[in-house]
Amino acid sequence: MKIESNSDMANVFSDRILSCHYKQNTEGRKGWHRSDGIVCPLEGYWRITGLVKGEYRSKDTGIVLIGEIAHGFLERGFDAQEKVYLIEGIKVTVDALHGEFPVEAKTTRKQIYKREDIPTDWVEQLAIAISVMDVDKGYLMIINIVSAAFLVFEFTMNKDERELTRTAFLYQIKNIANAIDKKDPSLLKPRYSDCHWCHFRPSKENQNCPYYKKEED
Repeated sequence: MKIESNSDMANVFSDRILSCHYKQNTEGRKGWHRSDGIVCPLEGYWRITGLVKGEYRSKDTGIVLIGEIAHGFLERGFDAQEKVYLIEGIKVTVDALHGEFPVEAKTTRKQIYKREDIPTDWVEQLAIAISVMDVDKGYLMIINIVSAAFLVFEFTMNKDERELTRTAFLYQIKNIANAIDKKDPSLLKPRYSDCHWCHFRPSKENQNCPYYKKEED
């Protein structure tokens, strides 16, 4: 029996997997979503207008697969999964529900032990879910795919904090909508910290986002 590595087929399979993931997360995500109020506003602009097409690189395949598989397992056993809420026509999809409270599931290679270690995007994502559902609590489940460590953080927000979060969230969405109406992406402030992993970043084949800023060494 002959067994050998086949990098060409690895690329073929990778392209198929990422193509499916791209269609599900971009072409299948019509309208406004929670992520548009969290990430770089230009991501929402390009996704809604279609003027720049997102690309997933082959090196992203493993991360995509691990994330999808882990999410499926983490969301099992809860009262509901992939629950969709609407606020002014914007879809907020919550990973799972524990009773009346939202639960978000995340995978990471980063060592997270305390609140300060949690990525800002994750904090904002759960805060928006809590605010849109108008409850006072939510839970963040984190699985480290390297150490297999499993953590749960409880978020608690009062009424004023929920209102402030909703206002900030809707403000960014309205800014993107305004830029789209005026066909002027320069009205939006790029979030350069997102550039290095954004799937709208330039590639060897395509220019993609003209506001991309290379991360400094």
